[in-house]
Amino acid sequence: MNTLQKQKWNVITKCAKCGGTNISNSLGMRVCQNCGFEEPDDFGKVREYIEKNGSVPAMEISRATGVPMRRITEYLRLGKLEIPEGSDVFIHCQMCGVNLRYGRYCPKCASELCHDLERAFDMMEVGAMPKNQQGKMQFLDRHRT
Repeated sequence: MNTLQKQKWNVITKCAKCGGTNISNSLGMRVCQNCGFEEPDDFGKVREYIEKNGSVPAMEISRATGVPMRRITEYLRLGKLEIPEGSDVFIHCQMCGVNLRYGRYCPKCASELCHDLERAFDMMEVGAMPKNQQGKMQFLDRHRT
């Protein structure tokens, strides 16, 4: 994979100081592999803004940091950010539309999705892993009448 290709959250960029390759860490910083220079990525910008200004509306964060609203919403969906208790603005469950502080699904819909997934698999369709790599094709007795 080309190290300068886009990833889901970040574009691997060149270091502003030495031109080396920056790699994003999970704390919101890009770190140069050559010189160690650190600069915030989009999540880092949002994090720093919230740390300095406290709980503020997402639109204000977007305007102040230049991070697009869709990215801030995705951080909320992933649970990297949460809307504070008592807010009058929320994101919504993607199935039923109930208000959420973070995440994609409310607990009820998430539980339903898990049960639906369990029911979707017929255990006869789930194969067995081989214990060894030797052996010959055979009939399974469970299908004979």
